[in-house]
Amino acid sequence: MGRLLPLTWRDIASQINNHPRHPDRPHTEGVVQFGEVRINLLTMEVYRSSQLLTFAAMEFKTLKFFVQNPFRVLSRDELLNEVWGYEAHAS
Repeated sequence: MGRLLPLTWRDIASQINNHPRHPDRPHTEGVVQFGEVRINLLTMEVYRSSQLLTFAAMEFKTLKFFVQNPFRVLSRDELLNEVWGYEAHAS
């Protein structure tokens, strides 16, 4: 079972956009970091306070979609199509 982050999707998006980038840190492609949370989009690993959190594949895919689309209004159809795939979309 995965651990839940005590943040809402809005909190995550806000932290990503409001957290200043540190020029002294090397850029790591595919890694999003804010506060104590670090998400590696390439390896599908999420850490909070250096502790690895476990997510199911679809949970991670949903997290990744929200992180990559901060401050966007997303429709239900867009979320279903992008995360679950069009063929899984029930009418």
